[in-house]
Amino acid sequence: MCDKWFNNQIASFPTHKDYLDFDFILTMKLGNEKTLRYVRFIKTSEVQIDIGDYKDLGYIVYECVVCGQLWALHDPDDPDRGYFKRIAQQQIEADVRMVKIKKRYSWLLWPLFAALLLLILIALRK
Repeated sequence: MCDKWFNNQIASFPTHKDYLDFDFILTMKLGNEKTLRYVRFIKTSEVQIDIGDYKDLGYIVYECVVCGQLWALHDPDDPDRGYFKRIAQQQIEADVRMVKIKKRYSWLLWPLFAALLLLILIALRK
């Protein structure tokens, strides 16, 4: 980590104003200072992620252009206060693998649910 970026991680944003203040700083680093890069695409020997997968990951990845440190931003919503923390490439790869597995096997849930519902309806008719 370098002094061109954030010195501390943010475990949560206690208020919406705290998040907006942080978002302003983030926007300045992305736009004016050019010390931060939004990572739109990651490809390693293990996994590949593109912009569409970030929604499923639950966080957005940024990279410091000076030192290469990766950061994860999870936007706050009502029950979850979000975070901004350092993240390792290996953690991103593990998270992406889990997303891909969930996507691959999610189609199995609907037939199982339909079969269970059918069994319940048959049992109720008797």
